[in-house]
Amino acid sequence: MFINTLKYHLHSLIKPIHIWGLIATFLSYTFFVHTMYEEIMPSTTFKVLAFTFYFPIYSNLDVFRWLLLIVPLLVMIGNFMTSEIKERGIFVLLHVGSYHMWFHSLMLSVLLFTFFYFLFGFISIGFISWFLATPNGGEIALPFFNKMATSYLIGHEFFLLIFVAILLVWISIFLTFLLNQAALATILTIICSSAVQIGNYIAPNLMSYLPLTYSFLAFREMHHLPFRWSYLLILLSLMIIYLFAYIYFLKKNETIF
Repeated sequence: MFINTLKYHLHSLIKPIHIWGLIATFLSYTFFVHTMYEEIMPSTTFKVLAFTFYFPIYSNLDVFRWLLLIVPLLVMIGNFMTSEIKERGIFVLLHVGSYHMWFHSLMLSVLLFTFFYFLFGFISIGFISWFLATPNGGEIALPFFNKMATSYLIGHEFFLLIFVAILLVWISIFLTFLLNQAALATILTIICSSAVQIGNYIAPNLMSYLPLTYSFLAFREMHHLPFRWSYLLILLSLMIIYLFAYIYFLKKNETIF
């Protein structure tokens, strides 16, 4: 029954309108990055891919780049939560017969969709960058980028970005349960994430410790800390928000639906 519920939730997430949203998101994001950073864009496809997701360059543009990536994902999840709670929630629960199973299926499906979202983005940006790559690319003025292996950098960027996005998505779900309003929860999550991103440029030594900040690469570059501390911080935050959401859902499930 759990597998069937998970398949149902994934089918509700991966629908045509969301696929078109994915395409529009990563097309606009890629062209924005190539336009704004054309002078320092590298020439090889893999370096372009790594550079495209390397945020700590210019503070005002970095925040906008972050919003271009995360807002569509949060809107898709908010739309999904609205339909699952307000329209189809009771129907699914009657078939599942368990609040526990429904909750775990929901959270796991959102996690898998977030992986799919960014995997789709990496592949799309890779293809687009291959077409847009120029033989005379600029030299990147980022020491960390130049001295690290590109595949190593891409791997860490990919997983750090996904884990931070999952944390934001789960926070949005928790706020949806708390406020019983998916749209408001999405807006609050976007505001919190944007505030942390902006604050990171005002007080980097303090704000880089916050798990909602996607600038762990810059933090590691400045302080020479291993990536495992970034992963540990995010994973602890994920466990805490999952536990809070689970406890609140079990206590307030009747009012949520």
